[in-house]
Amino acid sequence: MSFDVERVLGTETFTPAEADAMLEIAYLTGAANGSLSRDELRSFRRLAHTLADRTEHDTPAPGKLNVEHPVAPLEELLEKYETSNEGVELSVRLAQLAKVLERDEARRAAYRAAYALAISDLESNEHEEELEADLATALGLLDEVQELRNSVLGAVDGEPLE
Repeated sequence: MSFDVERVLGTETFTPAEADAMLEIAYLTGAANGSLSRDELRSFRRLAHTLADRTEHDTPAPGKLNVEHPVAPLEELLEKYETSNEGVELSVRLAQLAKVLERDEARRAAYRAAYALAISDLESNEHEEELEADLATALGLLDEVQELRNSVLGAVDGEPLE
């Protein structure tokens, strides 16, 4: 299933730390059952590129070229997140990542992106559901989960986000 990453993220821009935390959270969601499916990998790649476009970078000094900030190859990103999470309890890592997401909109966007990635392969399992519950708790969004999920489903169905 495909979803509109731009609509899932909303109109926000993110700091490099927020974007990295959001991408790692999405990775953890997709890998909750052991590996990312083909659909989840496609969604993860699109999310990485969209977050790169939405990340606030320092403005170059006058006379300097404005160099685009390239996205690391997919394999590098996957290896980075896999390595950084080896031997770490998932709920602990989610809590660490949630601390990086201080702004309400960054936390909401992280949850929406993770949920969208989780449903992109049209499969759900107890590992993903447990992670989603832990994520909502870590992000302090338990009261907003249904609203956030509905906004993602609207991005899948082509309905406007509210």
